[in-house]
Amino acid sequence: MSSVQEDALPTARGIDVIFKETERLYNRVAHGCKLSDGAFWSLVSIALRDGRARQSDIADEYSFSRQTVNSAVKSLVGKGYVTLVPEEDDRRSKLVCLTDEGATFCKRFVTPAIEAEMRAFDSLSVEDRIAFARIARTYADAIDAELSALGLDDQKGGDAS
Repeated sequence: MSSVQEDALPTARGIDVIFKETERLYNRVAHGCKLSDGAFWSLVSIALRDGRARQSDIADEYSFSRQTVNSAVKSLVGKGYVTLVPEEDDRRSKLVCLTDEGATFCKRFVTPAIEAEMRAFDSLSVEDRIAFARIARTYADAIDAELSALGLDDQKGGDAS
């Protein structure tokens, strides 16, 4: 399914296409589970944290807005997959916790997707995994620096409409 020729010099656009293809694959999984992307990734985050996570941790982990996570959590509460539980040390802050139904759902759909991703990553050589992670991080940081220099990010108060 590759849209980038292996012998061609890679371009930024070609890398964008690869990342978007990966995003599309996960989108198919999420929608196959009858979840939004935000709800799916929220469940992944919660499942990987032993069934409990803060909304802020989910947002930070996947670079989602707080509103996206809040909407995703509301939909998961509505489906009966999670519940909100006040934290012991800060009653104003709530943990998102899997319900029994949510744990069953994760075992059936989310955990197999996580395991498939791990198998795919493990199919790469150790050297390729290390190089991929290093290069992807360096590239993301470079994009961040270049785009930040344009002054167009929403932190600057621009109008998104």
